[in-house]
Amino acid sequence: MRKKNLLFIFLFAMLCFACNKEDKQNYGASISPIEHAVNTSSSIEYTNRGNWTIATKFVSNKDGRITHLGARIGKGTYVVALWDSITQSVITSTSIIVNDSTIFTYKDIPDIDIKANTKYLISINTKRQDVNATGYYAICTYNIFPVTQGNITILSRYERQTTSALLLFPADNAEIEYDFVGIASFKFEPKQ
Repeated sequence: MRKKNLLFIFLFAMLCFACNKEDKQNYGASISPIEHAVNTSSSIEYTNRGNWTIATKFVSNKDGRITHLGARIGKGTYVVALWDSITQSVITSTSIIVNDSTIFTYKDIPDIDIKANTKYLISINTKRQDVNATGYYAICTYNIFPVTQGNITILSRYERQTTSALLLFPADNAEIEYDFVGIASFKFEPKQ
């Protein structure tokens, strides 16, 4: 009986491993298109001009998944959210703890399926969650959008002034077609 149980456990573990390996093989290498664009820019500064929800609009030309949300912003804890651009609803959000404003900090999230040719927004609220203060957020001077890396095209930026750390759809004004501000980011894996 014990041998049967051990054999069952071994076969179950092998099946789980095979399924996990197959899942990894169905997706391409992870990219961070916003981080890539910001890191190739020659100008980045930090400012504290009040509380904003700032978003970057993007689209993928291929189905895939988002595996991480992240930010490059002053030290503190901030809310980063992924939005459906059409329904203006939050798909997922998480708190990001930033300890170094000179690099992007990412947090692993449950995988979110991304559909090709669907527009999404990635946003950050510059109101810190850990203290009652506004964080110093980054402004990266960049050429006019769109900009493409891999399967992701970054289309534009939106912003909305806010008085709290609540999740509010960030677009209460016209599209802004230059500069990364915030800066919220994500990691994307295209489906093979």
